[in-house]
Amino acid sequence: AFQYCTNLVNATIGNNLKSIGSHAFAYCESLTSIILPHGVKNIDDNAFCGCYSLTNIIIPTSVTNIGDNAFSNCYSLTSISIPNSVVEIGSYAFYHCYDLTSIELPSRVTSIGDYAFRDCSSLTSIEIPESVTSIGGAAFRYCSGLTSIEIPESVTSIGNVAFGYCY
Repeated sequence: AFQYCTNLVNATIGNNLKSIGSHAFAYCESLTSIILPHGVKNIDDNAFCGCYSLTNIIIPTSVTNIGDNAFSNCYSLTSISIPNSVVEIGSYAFYHCYDLTSIELPSRVTSIGDYAFRDCSSLTSIEIPESVTSIGGAAFRYCSGLTSIEIPESVTSIGNVAFGYCY
């Protein structure tokens, strides 16, 4: 819909929207802020990929799924609160979000996809909720600022190099 809109800075979306489609705002490199309306259920694959200037996004409590690459390469994103309605965080969802310092994972999320937080080098700690059963391969690889993590007993599967190069 707005892919490669390089001059788009802010966006407010009307209340009737139910889904942010694949590549909807991909590579809107000047986009700094977006407000999603309550009622949006999905943030599809690559929805905000490459929004280099995005610093703030409010995810409504109606969202249940954050797709693959949804926020990858959002270099300026510093923190994000994922609502409790989210049950799945896709592969590469926050890949290369270098400035991401904090993230709250909801208590209903069951899986963290492959490479989901890879290269989030400013991330210092993360608390994995009891609902999580699997952490994908390289999910936190190269999170070099990570100094604290709690993995609950509910986790039955941790992918290859999930925490590789976290030094």
